[in-house]
Amino acid sequence: MYKNLLFLSLTLALISCTEKEIDRLELQVKVKGKINLFSQFGEVMSDYSNVAITFTDTDKEFMAEVDSVGNYEITEFTTGSYNIFVTAPGFVTRKIEGVQFLGGDLWQLSNFSLAQPSTSIVSDLAITNKNGSLYLSGRIVNEQSPNTENFYRRIIIYFHDTSAVSPVNNTSSYVVYVAINEYNEFETELYGSALDSFYCVVCGVPDFYDFYYGGIGTPSNVVGYSNN
Repeated sequence: MYKNLLFLSLTLALISCTEKEIDRLELQVKVKGKINLFSQFGEVMSDYSNVAITFTDTDKEFMAEVDSVGNYEITEFTTGSYNIFVTAPGFVTRKIEGVQFLGGDLWQLSNFSLAQPSTSIVSDLAITNKNGSLYLSGRIVNEQSPNTENFYRRIIIYFHDTSAVSPVNNTSSYVVYVAINEYNEFETELYGSALDSFYCVVCGVPDFYDFYYGGIGTPSNVVGYSNN
């Protein structure tokens, strides 16, 4: 009987140590990655002064230092679900919510990109019906653009059933490249607008790839359309 009790005590002690070791291991997180900075025209930017990345949980916050080429790493980190904030001067803060980090000895990689906000000014919006198809036209001016000839510009169109449409108050949206003529004018067919009536507003976004997080420019005038 005493042998059995001794064996049971030793077994429980080993289990307890193992659980503590597992708990300790699960709490350890090592994260590293790179932050990429782009101009609104897709040019790679190299000034990482005052760039920061912060991981926040309900009662925890960890900040990583970013080096001169955008790399960061953090080892004093614990498991959990984090909101991540990436900030840089001249850029809109990027927020990524609910990112899960699990414990272990391996590095976990998290790379992020920021683009400067678009400085494209969109104006003179109008909607016309051409043989049953709707077209949106207007003007786009970007004084910082490196292009001097006819070129394409990238915009995002927001839709709503009221004139209160905006980047934060809309029912749908999509991004499209539009061709600009020598007078800075554009025209593009509208998609996803098969309603009897709707309103839309347009903003410039960075002109490269499929990236416009935090890069939305100043909203244009609101324009509406009705079949009635």
